[in-house]
Amino acid sequence: MRRLCGITAAGLLFFFGVCAHPSGAGASDSRTVTTKVGEVFIIALDANRTTGYQWVLARPLNKQKAEFICSKYKKLDTRVGEAGEDLLLFKALGPGKIKIHLKYVRVWEKDQKPARKAVYTVIIRPLPAS
Repeated sequence: MRRLCGITAAGLLFFFGVCAHPSGAGASDSRTVTTKVGEVFIIALDANRTTGYQWVLARPLNKQKAEFICSKYKKLDTRVGEAGEDLLLFKALGPGKIKIHLKYVRVWEKDQKPARKAVYTVIIRPLPAS
């Protein structure tokens, strides 16, 4: 299962706990998220770190539009070897539309093709004029 999670900066506490669906993302298999300048959002992808694989950026981000903050692995079960989710945290910096390209790899295997790939479209709305 793939899902997108959007949170505000005040919701960062939930990043290390629970990840809920954003208001603009729609279905759980959505690959598009709408956010605003200054907001933080999370892309959550199925993963199993016991295999050595993890989700990482496949291409550099447009640094004027978004920045990668960090990633965290969230276990979904307490049993050893069970799958979980990689949670990738980003911050929207400038208005516009970007694509985030991700790959599921063992980072030490430089010559291997990714086991999986994903592309997410992020629509970043400007802040309302005050």
